[in-house]
Amino acid sequence: MRIFYIHQYFKTPQEGGAIRSWHLTNALADDGHEVLVITSHNKESGIRHFGKVKVCYIKIAYDNSFGFSKRIKAFLSFFYKAFRVIISEKRPDLLFATSTPLTVGILALLIKKLKGIPYFFEVRDLWPLVPDEMGIIKNSFILKAAYFFEKTIYKNADKIIALSPPIQAYIFEKTDDQKKVVCIPNFSDCEYFVTERHDRSEKYPLVKGKFVIGYFGAAGKANDLLRIAEAANYFKNTGERNVVFWIISSGAELARIKNYTHAHELDNIIFSEFQNKENIREVLTLCDASYVSYAGFPSLWTGSPNKFFDGIAAGKLMILNFEGWLKEEVEEYDCGFYYNPLKPEQLWVKLEPYLNNADLLERAQVNSRRLALEKFSKKELSSKFLALFK
Repeated sequence: MRIFYIHQYFKTPQEGGAIRSWHLTNALADDGHEVLVITSHNKESGIRHFGKVKVCYIKIAYDNSFGFSKRIKAFLSFFYKAFRVIISEKRPDLLFATSTPLTVGILALLIKKLKGIPYFFEVRDLWPLVPDEMGIIKNSFILKAAYFFEKTIYKNADKIIALSPPIQAYIFEKTDDQKKVVCIPNFSDCEYFVTERHDRSEKYPLVKGKFVIGYFGAAGKANDLLRIAEAANYFKNTGERNVVFWIISSGAELARIKNYTHAHELDNIIFSEFQNKENIREVLTLCDASYVSYAGFPSLWTGSPNKFFDGIAAGKLMILNFEGWLKEEVEEYDCGFYYNPLKPEQLWVKLEPYLNNADLLERAQVNSRRLALEKFSKKELSSKFLALFK
């Protein structure tokens, strides 16, 4: 089958970030499909080959620090330029569009209407519900149009892939054909990540002998990383010197978090530049726990954050500051805990037993790895994905 895989933010392991599409496109190619990825980046436009997968890069300026208007401009620019690429190429058998943004789904819908090419639509986040709930989109006309297109995209898709059970349930309410909706969450690469904790004190002296809590991901409004800094400040005030928070991140909110850290003279937070996948794997071997953060908007809690699945694959104690389906998974497998981010003292109370009981910590970490293997194995979920294309 000839497949055009439309993902505006396609990443390779060398770039870092969410690489779900990297794994899935390679799985499709290995299964005998011809795959062309259509994506964007800040460099020159052009074609690159990664093994059996061909990637068409479109030059479009974009950064996580962009405001709403600049992001919309980038979305529309990709829509127009990707449309031109698709109609200029040899006709595919199928389009696979993965959101966000929602304009990627509108593009697939338009191509189907014009050319009769079917499409699958993958829903990573609930748009426009998320920006609506967060108050990012204030124009009522734009919101009505976005909800209209969302429902129309669902209706016309041949298959819909939801990245979490609550996203699947939400889509069920929007479509009259629930049989075409399948849940394939983000996955854990258990072959890639290792569970041992390594001592690399020469390379990373600031974490030597410390209990390390790592955060690896974006620093946007949706992530609410200021809560980590507030927790670090509380730990400092309690006199706890053994816990270190390690933030590897980039984004619009990072400067504000660094300013808070400087103002409160916090020496228990380490900041590092955004890393590729190989470096994240190395850093995870130095961590005892993995911190996953979302702002207080329930629509965000339906997500399937890559950092969570890397954390459990690496067998880390999982710390969540939001409720929802992942909190339920963590509690079911007893591999971590949730705390109220507005009450940093809760983090201290819930973490303290793991600081003083090595066996308790090890049991949680083993359970974390077990959750990855039993429910979110990359091998199993990739097979489920490939079955959609038979």
